[in-house]
Formats: sequence, C-alpha cells, structure tokens
Amino acid sequence: MLNLMLSKARPGMTLAMPVFHPGAAGHVLLKPGFALDARSICRLGELKVPDVWIDCPALAEVMKYVSHEVVGAQADLVRTIGPGFDAAQSDARVDLEFSAYAGAVRGLIARLGEHPSAQTMVNDLVHTDSALTSHSTAVSYLCILMGLKLDSYLMLERSHVGPTRARSVEGLGVGALLHDVGLLRLDPETVRKAHSTGNFTDPAWRAHVKVGYEMVRGEVEPTAASAVLHHHQRFNGTGFPSLRRADSQRARPQCGHDIHIFARVIAVADRFDDLRNPIAADGTVRRSALPVVRVIKQMLAETRAGHFDPMVIKSLVQCAPAFGPGKHVTLSDGREAVVTGQNPLDPCRPKVRPIIAGREHMVPEDHFGPVIDLQKSLVSIAKVDGEDVHDDLFFPSVPSEFDLRVMPPNTQPVACAVLDAA
Repeated sequence: MLNLMLSKARPGMTLAMPVFHPGAAGHVLLKPGFALDARSICRLGELKVPDVWIDCPALAEVMKYVSHEVVGAQADLVRTIGPGFDAAQSDARVDLEFSAYAGAVRGLIARLGEHPSAQTMVNDLVHTDSALTSHSTAVSYLCILMGLKLDSYLMLERSHVGPTRARSVEGLGVGALLHDVGLLRLDPETVRKAHSTGNFTDPAWRAHVKVGYEMVRGEVEPTAASAVLHHHQRFNGTGFPSLRRADSQRARPQCGHDIHIFARVIAVADRFDDLRNPIAADGTVRRSALPVVRVIKQMLAETRAGHFDPMVIKSLVQCAPAFGPGKHVTLSDGREAVVTGQNPLDPCRPKVRPIIAGREHMVPEDHFGPVIDLQKSLVSIAKVDGEDVHDDLFFPSVPSEFDLRVMPPNTQPVACAVLDAA
C-alpha cells in the first residue's frame, strides 16, 4: 500500500483505502478497489482531495499500520458530530447529542483495541471541509492513540482510581472531541479574527474554554468536562484560564502535574493539529498541511520551553510518525523511496524501500529495491511528498529520549516554582 499526493496518481492505479468526500462528513466518495482514470483523478482534484492510498502488493508490510475497521470508525465519528456541529454554528438552540458522541468514541476505541498494529496516525484518512469537525475529530483520534501509548503513565497520574479506570481513554477521547465546542457559542467574527491573525490572546476568544465547560458539564463524565476547561493550560503555568485555588488569594493558571493528564494530552494534540492543518480565514482547513516531521520538531522545542508534559510528547512521537508508513520520500542521495517501517526510538530514520529509477507507476514488485534501514545507513530523508525537510530532521540526544518506558526527570517547571512562591 502506497500513500501518494493526488498529483502523482495515474490512471490504472487501484485504490487501497476509501476516499471520503471533503464536503460531506464521513461520506465515502470512492471505495477500495476502484481503478482510477483521468476523469476521476480530475474530479478528486476539483474537490481538493490531497492524497490517495494506492493498492501495491509489493508494499504489503505497510498494510499492518492501517485497518479498514479503524478507518470506518473514524468516519463514524465524523458522521456523528458533523451535522450537529454544523447546525449549532448557525443556530445556538440546536441540542448536541452528547451520548451519541460518547458512543462513537467508544466504537473507535474498540476498533483500535482489535487492531493494535493500526494504533498509528499514518495520515488524515477521513477528510472534511468543516474546520471544527475536522479539527475536533483529528484531535480526539490522536488523543486516543496517545492515551493508549500512555497506559502506564495514566495509571501513575490517576493512582487515586483503580487501574482499569485509570487506563480508560474514553473520557480523554470525549473531552478531546468536545474541547473546542465553546467556539460554537462565540461571535463568529471573534473566531474568524483569531484564526485569521493567529492572535489567540483575545479574552473574548479565550472564553470558549469556560463556555464549552458549561455546555458539557453534567452531560459527559467530569474528567472530560474538566479537560474541555483546561486544554489550554501549559505545563509551565503560562496557559489559561486562571482560577482561584482555595489556598491562594489570587487567580492563576494551573501548571505541571496539577493539570489533569487528559488536559495535558489534549493540549499536545490540539497544538499538533493546529500547526499541521492551519485554519484559513474563511474557516476551512487548508490542504497544504505542514509535514509531520516539521511540526514535531517545533513541538519538541516548545516542550523544552516548558509548554508541554515531556512524557506526553514522547507518546506523540510514538503514534504520529515523523514519516508515516506508505509515505513517498526523497533520500539525500537523490533516490526516491517509500517508507515501509518505523524505528520508534529514532523517528527520523525509518525503514524505506527505494523506487527503481524510471519506474514511475510505483506499483509492481520489481519497481522497488530491497529495504534500507536508515538507522544503519549514511543516507537520510531529504524530502517528503516533494517538500524539503532536511532542516526539520531531529534525532535523540540520548537513546531513551523517545522511549515511553523511561520517565523523564520529574522536575517541576521553573514557572510553576515561581507561581508557587508568589
């Protein structure tokens, strides 16, 4: 299986995964097994479908990272929340179906449990033009993946409840799905201005966390509601909202491990999707998404600056590969290749199969060379989907930097110490 930008798709190629209609939440436009022709490729281009998954028996090893059942559950999630969110944006009287949303999240978690090898974000398989629906479902899916990777950390952070409940990611998935629901009740111009300028300091926009909390409180479990309220908190205490604690005379943001682990996970997933898929001024999702490797490198820098929980960032690196399986890349020696496997502790050095020069269709077995493990090679990845990423590569400073089995030093962020002393 091969993930190709639509510009590289050719007539005769067969789809390995469904293509979803960007304008109809979760609606399948083309089914697996459909043979592309010039007309269908042109139509997909008109709809701004960014990429397609092509059947390629020579790259069968990529299939383990993708499950049709998981993709179907993702589509169910989009179909479940899309109509309600769209209607609520134009009519505040619309009732949101919270129980249905929770059911769709449970379904997605169940499918991921049945297909553990597919617990990896290989690409945005379900596309929709609705900015809020797209962002909310992407953040929820990524949070569920991260939560599954963090099961031991969840038990540590939630030691006051039993192990089974502590490891449950349903509340995390629901809170992530609804983290921006408060935006539905804000003045559309406030939302448009914040997203078009990139300035999110406006108190009117920041109010969405409290508005959202009031919308979901009593409708979802308390941990999910709390995550909606606190998903913009920062590990170093520089986030919002400010709240007054019983032992303090003044209101202040939460920081460090005082922030619920679900809110810390959502903060990372929210930032990841915001960087990767910027929201345009008209509210639609731009299709020129940033490469994952570039986003992660920036977020690693932000983590060193104290914005995010270092353990949660490890889970992001593990479940959102810098170079996803099936991705078309260019190596530093000029050869084209396809990513076929991961090196989780060294994410920018995956396993690849070179494409034999002159074989443009990239489908038959004899069009690929043997697997190269970039951990054991002098070559590196220079481009992904034709975009230069040479300066975006990152490598572990110590062997355990991205190892989820190793806890980072449990030090309180500097800003928290300052706040506690105040």
